[in-house]
Amino acid sequence: MMMSKIGNNLRSFTLVEVMLAVVILGLGMSGVLRSYFSLIDGFRVARDYTDSAFLAKEKMSEFEQQALENSGVVLGKGSGFFSADFDNFKWEEDCSSLGVGGLDTLELSVFNINSKSGRQIKLVTYVKDKETK
Repeated sequence: MMMSKIGNNLRSFTLVEVMLAVVILGLGMSGVLRSYFSLIDGFRVARDYTDSAFLAKEKMSEFEQQALENSGVVLGKGSGFFSADFDNFKWEEDCSSLGVGGLDTLELSVFNINSKSGRQIKLVTYVKDKETK
C-alpha cells in the first residue's frame, strides 16, 4: 500500500485507501448477512417440514384407529385445523373406494396455511372396505 509522508516522516493511509478498505469490508459484510438470512429461512422450512410430518403421522394414526374401531372408513372428504400450538397447519383427507380387493384409499395432506411456497406432506394408506368381511 502507498502511504504518504506527513511532516517528520510520519506515515499514514490516504483517503482513497481508507475508502477502498471500507467498500471491501461492506461488500464482505453484505455477503455474510445474505448467507445468515438464507440460513434462517432454511431453518424455517425445515421446521415446517418437521412439524408437518409429525402432524401428518399423528392424524393418520387417528384415522387408522377410527377405521379399526368402525371396521372401515367413511368415504368422502374432510378437512380441519390442528390444536392451538399448530393452528397455522391444516389437514385435508380424502377417502375413496379403490374398487379392488375390498380396499379403500385414505389420503391425508398436511400443510402450513401461512407458507407461500405451497409445500405439503401427503400420506396415502389403504384400509379394509366396510362391506368386506
